[in-house]
Amino acid sequence: GGREYFPDTENLSLRDLSCEVLLSITSPETSCHWLREHLRSIGGLDHIINMVITTCNELEDGFHGDDSTGNPNPFPTSPVLMPCGGGSGLASKLKTVERRAKILENVTFMNKQNQSYLVVFDGSLLISKLVRLVIHLKALLRNESIRTHAVDCLLSTLKLLLNITHNTELGSQRVGEQENTIETLLDIVFNLPDSMKEEEKFDILVLGMGLLINLVEHSALNRTKLHAVVMPTKMYDQLESKPDQQKQDEDKSDAAKFESSTRDFVACSGSSDSSVLAVQNTNFSVLKAFVKLFMTHHLKAKEATIQVPTPQHLSQLTPQSSPVKSSQGQGQAAQSQPTFTERLKSLRERIVSKSPKKKEKKKGDGEG
Repeated sequence: GGREYFPDTENLSLRDLSCEVLLSITSPETSCHWLREHLRSIGGLDHIINMVITTCNELEDGFHGDDSTGNPNPFPTSPVLMPCGGGSGLASKLKTVERRAKILENVTFMNKQNQSYLVVFDGSLLISKLVRLVIHLKALLRNESIRTHAVDCLLSTLKLLLNITHNTELGSQRVGEQENTIETLLDIVFNLPDSMKEEEKFDILVLGMGLLINLVEHSALNRTKLHAVVMPTKMYDQLESKPDQQKQDEDKSDAAKFESSTRDFVACSGSSDSSVLAVQNTNFSVLKAFVKLFMTHHLKAKEATIQVPTPQHLSQLTPQSSPVKSSQGQGQAAQSQPTFTERLKSLRERIVSKSPKKKEKKKGDGEG
């Protein structure tokens, strides 16, 4: 199990081993809930948070400029992130952030005190660094040589942000007020690389959607920001599927009905957000994009549905000679097949009948 997280076991440090121990004993599956409070009281959380911030700074400094598309550069430009340049390498830095973020995820799980502590730590510096990290990790998903480590680190970071923003207005506001937070999460939900594995896409999609829900649930400002975003046409077109004509017509009909009901719901909700209604007239609004995303996955789910054969289906597959014979045969089969209660009763009787015989046999052996 250790080699999965530490391929280079020869250079394994005491700090890495200590973090793995903390990761194990702070897991939600353990009963050491008091340890989460104790870590904060003795300054252990400060140390772990500072380690995450330091590594995030190294990662951010290791990428300079944008690529040809205007996105952050997915390839490191600093020798610190290159093993050949004497540094520990990009993969090692991503793994460090991932494991430390998992510890913070554990200690903030269903723990309001630790959640608030991470939110206000050093003027919300940790939140700022995590959001910037998510932006760079989204760019790293296009780098196939480091994608696996980027996905693992991104999942851990999103889970930590989910805990920080869970059922708290302060956490939602602090995360949402960071630059490009909403836009980055929308980019994660709607614009993942096609070459990624479907399982990885699904995990990131679920966490990205969950974090967006947390951000808008308790913050009117975040809701306003979300409604104000206009989706690029290219990103919206990527949701278009190409089924056959009949399925495509059904999909359009379902989408129209769903979008109409969504519009009626928004109109009747009595929301004080005027942008909620104004956004309906936008060609590629966030609401329209989410409706399209829903219908796309709804169609995929319908196509992937496997119908499990029932006894009625199986009986229909058997050859039928005549209605009279088939009905008689079904009646005889129904009479010949015992019910579950009858089988259970028969099994109990066999067990009871065998038990005395074994005891008598043992008793006879003892007398002999």
